[in-house]
Amino acid sequence: MLVMFPGQGGHITAEETAGENRLGSCAVIALAWMTGLLIGSYTGAPGGAWLRWCAGGAVAMVLLMVLTRRSVRAWAILATVIVAGCWIDVHEHFVQRDHIVQYVRDESVIVQVTGTIDGEARTTPEQRGAFAEKFSWTDPLTVFVLELDSVVIDGATKSASGRLLCRIKEPEHRIHAGMRIAAKGWLSKFEAPDNPGQFDFRKLMKDRGIAARLTLSNRRNWSVLEESSGPGMVASWREAISLKAAESLRLGMEPQTQRLAFLDAVLLGRRDPDARELTENFRRVGLAHLLAISGAHLAILLGMVWVMARVVTPTPRSAAVVVLVVLSLYLIAVPMRVPIVRAGLMMALFCGSHATGRRFRSIDLLSLAALLVLIWQPNDLFNAGFQLSFGCVAGLLLFTGGVSRWLWKGPMIVGAVSEIQRLKLHIRRRLVDYLAVNLVAFSVSMPLVAYHYQLVCPFTVLMALLSLPVITITLGLGFLKVCLGLLLPSLGMLMATPVEWIADVMLGLVGSGVEWPGAWYELPRPPSLLWVTAATCVVLALLSGWFDRRKLALGGAFVVCAAWLVLPLHPSTAGWFREEVAKGELRMSMLSVGDGSCYVLRVPEANGERVVMFDCGSKRLMDVGSRIVIPALRYMGVERIDTIILSHADLDHFCGVLDLQKGIPIDRILAPAHLLEDAVSRPRSAAAFLVNELKAQGLVVTSISRGWKEAWGDVRAEVLWPPVECDLKSKNDTSIVMRIETGGRRILMNGDIANQAIGELLESNEDLRADVVELPHHGSFVSRSLSWLKAVSPSVALQSCGRVRMIGDRWGEPLTELGAEHLVSSRAGQTEISITSDGRMRWRAFVGKRWNQVEPDVRPEMAISSSSP
Repeated sequence: MLVMFPGQGGHITAEETAGENRLGSCAVIALAWMTGLLIGSYTGAPGGAWLRWCAGGAVAMVLLMVLTRRSVRAWAILATVIVAGCWIDVHEHFVQRDHIVQYVRDESVIVQVTGTIDGEARTTPEQRGAFAEKFSWTDPLTVFVLELDSVVIDGATKSASGRLLCRIKEPEHRIHAGMRIAAKGWLSKFEAPDNPGQFDFRKLMKDRGIAARLTLSNRRNWSVLEESSGPGMVASWREAISLKAAESLRLGMEPQTQRLAFLDAVLLGRRDPDARELTENFRRVGLAHLLAISGAHLAILLGMVWVMARVVTPTPRSAAVVVLVVLSLYLIAVPMRVPIVRAGLMMALFCGSHATGRRFRSIDLLSLAALLVLIWQPNDLFNAGFQLSFGCVAGLLLFTGGVSRWLWKGPMIVGAVSEIQRLKLHIRRRLVDYLAVNLVAFSVSMPLVAYHYQLVCPFTVLMALLSLPVITITLGLGFLKVCLGLLLPSLGMLMATPVEWIADVMLGLVGSGVEWPGAWYELPRPPSLLWVTAATCVVLALLSGWFDRRKLALGGAFVVCAAWLVLPLHPSTAGWFREEVAKGELRMSMLSVGDGSCYVLRVPEANGERVVMFDCGSKRLMDVGSRIVIPALRYMGVERIDTIILSHADLDHFCGVLDLQKGIPIDRILAPAHLLEDAVSRPRSAAAFLVNELKAQGLVVTSISRGWKEAWGDVRAEVLWPPVECDLKSKNDTSIVMRIETGGRRILMNGDIANQAIGELLESNEDLRADVVELPHHGSFVSRSLSWLKAVSPSVALQSCGRVRMIGDRWGEPLTELGAEHLVSSRAGQTEISITSDGRMRWRAFVGKRWNQVEPDVRPEMAISSSSP
């Protein structure tokens, strides 16, 4: 036997991959459709846009017919682009006359609707976070989607279409899929994020085709019109099958939350909203796709079915029919979500081609699936799930063979070869193919993951190599347990132990992977779209063999892309790529947290910047630390907090601290003595829980009072209130009042002070004048408020509050008479004040998805000369 390895070092060459990379007609049409959607989305406008498209396209077609003989192909491509542009223009800007969005207003309005429940209802906690379990008194929410048929608004009954996200502010277990109900509640629109970096829930709902929200105050605000009829009966039937499958899965298993949540997700597509830690761990190691039914799940499941079918059926066509039947039954049992439909359609086309006995190129079948999805949901093109699903599968189909041959060219066998040697070579070839699959999937998905999820996971390839066999066994054992449990419950119970064991192996693998140094890097903000395009082009050029024998060009492209990604995001170099920050400029941000308080002060120092936070809490969101504050800080480039100052012992001023500590290190925490006294005197209070939990994490809360002073670079801070000894009747009056001076300007922070504290400060002859002031108690107006405002005489007044508190606003007129700017978090979103070392001041407010910047009419007479503390 003689085994020879070809030369050229196993490099991928353009010649080797030319056949694999050639696109068929279906793929070209799909690309043309995507191009039309892109152009139409960014240039289309309501009314008449399609006429411009047609006119421009017709001119281009005539020119092409004159200049080239390939008119038919050109006509087809350009016609596809034009139709796609018109289609997305219509889809985005034109809705039915009776669509529910026609009735949604800027403010919530009471309506009564009728419709059919679409999908399963779920019960979820209204509040989350470290304090939620012990200190939230709100009932869990019942959430479901309603397909509308009528609405009663302003006393008139009108037909209605579209889908609503309904929330009942109580647990309700009588609701099930297929019911036709009447419901009365508050109709409201989904709001855009109020802070940079915040998750865009409005976009998620738009992607799911849900137009607005209906909030029901209690269970009495809905009633059943029909148990089930028409399409609702099918939905109810699907729901019953799904519940039976879930019950079968749980037979004999211990009620371990994380394990059951994992098995529910990978086997039945059921999401547990309480399994946030599980979801986050999978996300951080780059395996989040394993927790959602995707093409990977269906490929593994149907691959196992195919192998078993080939054993018992005589022909591949018969096996393909069996696979199609199993796929149909599976799609009945799992929730009918867009990603599942997308994966199911993809698999159905592949199986159907085998069932017909005709040979179709895999890339053409994939292109047809993508085309059908984008005709059904054109906006899906911009969805992360669509891009990752179809992008990775296309990459695997086009490049896996070439990458596998580059990793190992394979021997040329001359002469007789033993079966053992042939088996060894076959196994080695399959192992190399397995590595190639994971390398291609990682390379194609990395730019998209960085853009959509602000995450870079260097060890994703290793984690995928280790986890794929485990998840395959999990799917095989899990589906076997479900089937046996439905047919013979006793056998299903016997399968519980192996299923639990393999699930624990997977959870342990992910849990350990999260702890690996450098396993994941969280980006403070998404990289630019231009970077994603450039990085994707580099990846495709590499996989296509363009960099073969061009190692210098590959190294240069890699360095440029890496620097382009890191430098604009790193705090030390971010200023090179974004707006110039003046030397010595102090920046204070008021985060939009509803009725609550969170201010971030960034003070320039010689070795970077000091970060001081005033309060971190919200009445509406107990998980404000993880949901709003951490994303906003990462967007700012803040990696560490030097000091947190808590104004007083109210939960809406500190409920986010414990969650914040888990994500961003905190060096020290300061608070008034009254907060520590409250923790000691009331051991079951929220203040006691805070102090004890911080102590367990190695943080001791230090008390400060009137007279405390500290310098942070060129910035001086001084506590004006409360004194050490003072008989205060209200907890709000124990709030810290702090004056911050820099560049001849003053900022006055006030917490929740009320009449007693305000009166004491006014009578103390303290100079309360300030350029920027926090309105006390989120803008509550008390009897001494006007006297206090006259004494402070600000240029800018900051008010951190929710929308309801702005009804009947009493600060607007006095501030207007004073000539002061009134910046409210519920209107402007996150607001930033900047003060330079020479006293120049400016502010900007985050509205929608961009910053609006305004240069104020700075009043020189308000500049206050600084004095050292």
